[in-house]
Amino acid sequence: MQPQTQRRRVPRYSFKAASVVTEIGSPRIVVAPTSDLSRFGCFVQAPSPFPQGSRIHIEMVHEETTFVAFGKVAYATGEGMGIVFSTVEADDQAILEKWLVE
Repeated sequence: MQPQTQRRRVPRYSFKAASVVTEIGSPRIVVAPTSDLSRFGCFVQAPSPFPQGSRIHIEMVHEETTFVAFGKVAYATGEGMGIVFSTVEADDQAILEKWLVE
């Protein structure tokens, strides 16, 4: 994977995965593609993103492997939402690390 040019604390990589994002405490669910991934978060393309600060649960599927995490919406735009991961279990962290080196 090649990192995108940016000013961030860790590189963000172009990444394609199917994602299901659920807003905690709400029945709202967004099913949309993930387009960017880093060690600490991702960007989900969604025409109706959750508001900034929303607590979320995300499941990403890439090549028949599923990654699960809790997090929050760091920012929302007309194109989607930037999500920062807050809780990632050890098995899911291993999946994330593997995806980032592919």
